[in-house]
Amino acid sequence: MTKGYKSEKARENILKTYDQLLARWGCEAAESDVPTPYGDTHVVCFGPKNAPALVLLHGVGDDTALMWLLNAKALAAHFCCYAIDTLGGPGKSRPESRAGKLAASVRMQYHRPGLRVAASGFKGSDA
Repeated sequence: MTKGYKSEKARENILKTYDQLLARWGCEAAESDVPTPYGDTHVVCFGPKNAPALVLLHGVGDDTALMWLLNAKALAAHFCCYAIDTLGGPGKSRPESRAGKLAASVRMQYHRPGLRVAASGFKGSDA
């Protein structure tokens, strides 16, 4: 069984849906993984590289592809966005077993150097 998913089939379905949603964003997006001591964190970058940086955090039980579907194109017009899939959520991040032992806000210290973002704004959502 794959970490974070109930089965291999569930993982395949979620990742397929993720890619389909990302294709509907209406803007160019580049995906990458940032290694941290708590696992590999998946990041979707979009918008002009020379624009102000904006780090986006999705809500609980959500993932980047779905959370920013309706906002990605508008945000990309003004910001260089880094949309992070949280470790342990239904997105593409791959947590290590100890990932849940530290709050997501504390783990953010590992994301910024990996993203090479010196200063940024943060936007989150949790319904």
